[in-house]
Amino acid sequence: ILEVVSFMGPQALLKSINLHVTSQTNGECQVIGDSQLLKQVFVNAIKNGMEAMPNGGNININISYKIGKFVSISVCDEGQGIDDEHINKIFQPFFTTKSTGTGLGLSHVYKVIEEHGGNIEVSSVVEQGTTFEFVLPLNNSL
Repeated sequence: ILEVVSFMGPQALLKSINLHVTSQTNGECQVIGDSQLLKQVFVNAIKNGMEAMPNGGNININISYKIGKFVSISVCDEGQGIDDEHINKIFQPFFTTKSTGTGLGLSHVYKVIEEHGGNIEVSSVVEQGTTFEFVLPLNNSL
């Protein structure tokens, strides 16, 4: 997460977007999986949040433990939000509401999280923002 935030920071700064990371974990959380694919997930989530806030704002990223040896990473923007009629379609391949998008980003994100034994929860309020919560199993060998 911190690598992705560091990577995305300059782009966010140019768009007057502040990236805030908070953690309620005691140190390092580790999940078993492909770090490059997981980085793509979080780059996509932050990029989507930035695109939803053309006038700037904040993206809050929170890392916390969930019951049952899971970690939750939530990415919350203050953007345009997602209409109720679209929220159930956002993970379908080729679905997009953007004029310049393929509609493959979130379907790829969903597949990666699912392949890592996790799930995604989405909540959104139009004109207030969207939160994506990624829940992944922790490495039980720690």
